[in-house]
Amino acid sequence: MDKLVYLITSNPKKLLAAKEVFDKNGICVKQMRSTIHEIQADNSMEIAHFAAVEMHKKTGFTVIREDHSLYLDGLNFPGPYTNYFNRSIPVLKFVKLLNALNIKSGRMEVSAVLAGKGIIKQFSFNVPLDFSLVPKGNLAKGWDKVMMLKGESRTFAEYSEDERLTVWQKNFEDISKFILSKK
Repeated sequence: MDKLVYLITSNPKKLLAAKEVFDKNGICVKQMRSTIHEIQADNSMEIAHFAAVEMHKKTGFTVIREDHSLYLDGLNFPGPYTNYFNRSIPVLKFVKLLNALNIKSGRMEVSAVLAGKGIIKQFSFNVPLDFSLVPKGNLAKGWDKVMMLKGESRTFAEYSEDERLTVWQKNFEDISKFILSKK
């Protein structure tokens, strides 16, 4: 299997998280911007799967597409619509919504798909979350000011970029192991 993969993303932080993992395993990862329309789907895995498969078909390269969704406990929502709602609902209104619905926790579903010659492999994990009743931190914006890792007291907006990277790297670690096993 190729030791060169393309990560379909326009997010420099996602590329940084991937590079940190792949570089230490001798796998070269490069950024690829998507030239296909992102589908609307019921979950992150469907979105990642469609994008990875279509970009592999279009380019012939081994590609990875990662997508993540926030699910509020009790609502199982907003899911793959998280980005839209995060842009549309300011953090203070989000806190009011959480309080009104008595929602104190949730999870982030992180899904990734590796698509290459003869291979389509899915990876997924969940990050359990708690919510702060008060927005805190200035190292990130939006809902990151109230989302906390389960059992932690700091919000994502209170973690440095380096500290936050490791939370999101599990799929990249698993993809790296898979690629190395296919030598």
